[in-house]
Amino acid sequence: MRTRALRLWALMLVAAVALAGCAPTPPAPTAKPTEAPKPAASPAAAASPAASPAASPAASPAASPAASPAASPSPSPAAQAVPAPAQAAAPKPAGPIERVVAAHVPLMSFAILYSAIDNGFMAEQGIEVELQRVASGTEAVGFLAQGQVDVGAIGLAAGIFNAFNRDFDMRVVATASAWGQQHDVMILGAADKVSSGELKTVADLKGKRVGIAGGAGSAGAYLVDAALRTVGLTIKDVQVVNVPNADMPVSLKNAAVDAGLAGVPFANQAVGEGWAQPLLQNFEPGAASTVFMYSGKLIKERPGVAERFAVAMMQGSRAMQGDQYATEKNLQIWEKYTGVKPDVVKSGIPLVYSPDLAISKDNIAAQEQGHRESGFTDYQAAVPLEKMVDESFQQKALAKLGPYRP
Repeated sequence: MRTRALRLWALMLVAAVALAGCAPTPPAPTAKPTEAPKPAASPAAAASPAASPAASPAASPAASPAASPAASPSPSPAAQAVPAPAQAAAPKPAGPIERVVAAHVPLMSFAILYSAIDNGFMAEQGIEVELQRVASGTEAVGFLAQGQVDVGAIGLAAGIFNAFNRDFDMRVVATASAWGQQHDVMILGAADKVSSGELKTVADLKGKRVGIAGGAGSAGAYLVDAALRTVGLTIKDVQVVNVPNADMPVSLKNAAVDAGLAGVPFANQAVGEGWAQPLLQNFEPGAASTVFMYSGKLIKERPGVAERFAVAMMQGSRAMQGDQYATEKNLQIWEKYTGVKPDVVKSGIPLVYSPDLAISKDNIAAQEQGHRESGFTDYQAAVPLEKMVDESFQQKALAKLGPYRP
């Protein structure tokens, strides 16, 4: 019954957000490749803010290893209850155990949460996490707004900002992950168009078909728009084609698109097999389109639990810094929750995980502005940060643990 109820709430509220969402912009066409790409798994891509959700079950070690931020299998249309994996042994808390329901997409972007669970920090704080796997951040909005879930580990998209503007009761409480100065996501041009000189830089994408997972209004669309703005263009100057990440290589090969946004392993596949060439790499450093959100119900009715949850996540992030990121224990955690293999994690470029859970307010504001100016939202006036962000729990956790010292 719980799962059916969650599905009903989700469908009702996601429909409301969707109807309000990208009205000014017609739906982007979806490319239909005729040849399936070669499967692969990558952690760095799994961390990409531009990626659509992976399909590997969050609590199943035997899950298919498709957790790449670039990987985009067909997700479940509704949330599925997934019991959290057994948590590491930890000191017994003094008070009663509190259950916190967290909606998430199983990606390396949300490794802080998985670290907090399996390294025992949630247990130390007297919290048992029940994971609810969702297909996307927009789906999680319905759960959060109604208090059907307490925490959302999600990516920001135009529909999320529409929800904020409509006063949905939820707040960003921490940045999940961000891009560093180097990362594994790039804008690719079809090889024949690059070799002919038709595509030399992103400035040549004007009027071209650009593949983006999720299409217009997605986190990927914001990133492409940010890249285009550096050369005096915007996302409105290209034809956005909704191409799942896993289909990007063959879409470039079959001329379904002229260019596309991709991360490893799909970017490497397209380049390695001669179907594409990079037009832009390591762009938009600091992009942070994945976040942790609290429901208004959790904030108002269980503020102490919300604070302890933030403490555990801050501990989880600190257990991933530097050389600790790829310890044997953490590698097993990443594989358990996302399906990404240890050797892929070690060879990839890791995302940036703030040891103090710092909220990237400037970047959130930039994303809201980008989606709004691109016509992907149903409103025109900027949404104030205070309607989107609550720093109090991050600040309380920081006061309890103190500044991070390597």
